[in-house]
Amino acid sequence: MKFDRFDFSACAGYTGYSAATLALPVVLVPMAAQLGFSDSAAGGLHLLRSAVMVLVMLFSGVPARRFGKGMTLGFSLTAIATGMLICSCAPSYLAVLCGIVVLSMGSGLSETLVSSFMADRHPGPDSGKYISYAHSCWALGMILVATLGGFLLQHGVPWRAIPLVIGIYCIIPLSIYFTSGFQPNTAPKVSLRGEMGALLRIPSFWLFLFALFVLGGAEHCLFFWMPKFIETELHQQPLLSDMGVTAIALGLFVGRVLIGAVPNKKLLFALAACAVTALLLAVGIGFVTSVWLMLPILFLIGVVDGPLWPSLQFFCAEHLQRADSTPVYILLPLIGIPGCGFFTWLMGIASDHLGPQKSVWMIPGCYTALCLALTLIIIVIVNHRKRPTT
Repeated sequence: MKFDRFDFSACAGYTGYSAATLALPVVLVPMAAQLGFSDSAAGGLHLLRSAVMVLVMLFSGVPARRFGKGMTLGFSLTAIATGMLICSCAPSYLAVLCGIVVLSMGSGLSETLVSSFMADRHPGPDSGKYISYAHSCWALGMILVATLGGFLLQHGVPWRAIPLVIGIYCIIPLSIYFTSGFQPNTAPKVSLRGEMGALLRIPSFWLFLFALFVLGGAEHCLFFWMPKFIETELHQQPLLSDMGVTAIALGLFVGRVLIGAVPNKKLLFALAACAVTALLLAVGIGFVTSVWLMLPILFLIGVVDGPLWPSLQFFCAEHLQRADSTPVYILLPLIGIPGCGFFTWLMGIASDHLGPQKSVWMIPGCYTALCLALTLIIIVIVNHRKRPTT
């Protein structure tokens, strides 16, 4: 495997995207206290983020083909940086909403195009490894924000400093995209709308869509609500509560690096084993009363959850064998991202009415649905492989 500056700019940009995504959960407690909004309103921020991302993702293929995926990723980081800067100086909940809208526009482009960008640059059987390594940078951004963010908050640094620093950081990778001169082939190979329609007529593709939907819910319920759960239910300081996200993110990084060693023929069964293990570990969250037991559990959940998001997309693209994989990489997160927002919002409502201790059962519920979806996918794939060819 060989990486060049464009690969590194993609990885650095994905780090910024993930850092911007995690910034809100990390500063949620002091931000909500200063601006005065409830858990339901906080979940509504994530729901709004998901809704805007879906709209942008739906049309992300248009600027990618018009300007090239590299330039479009530069635009996405510009929006992410701008959104973070707006949030850093927001005087009210409404201003935060405006920042989230701008941030989400850039996030939608990054979510759909980074995987496709790496797949185009590294075609062949190793493309899944490059995608997994790029997605491992998502974990790096989370580790940095959760660790440094919790440390700064505990030592009295204003919460506004965290989104400010992230916004400034994003200028670095976006400048590489804009000044590199890299111009990919933007000529469309197939009709994007027609290819999306053809994909939606494939029954097995809907199983992958459902799997990404509930997986997004499980992951983001963990990332969004774990800091507050540890701080309020386990009575810990911000640094230790944010270490919960650090533990998950570190596990994600390890899992996404390790999955590259799994042969493509065994990938689906490895992902199913990861989902079952994640379910069993997630059940334990509701019974843990010690943060020192919670952190190892969250790390292990990260290890087995990490490969699922990028590898399910790669496996789906490989299984369907379409002429252009871009619509696959657009449609799958297009459904997965609403799952992130829907279940995060639902868990916020459950927390307001039932309490945080009961609301965490939303997480194993999502993993149960994921296991069911993967079981059906395995049945469909195995039957397809056994079908005689004529």
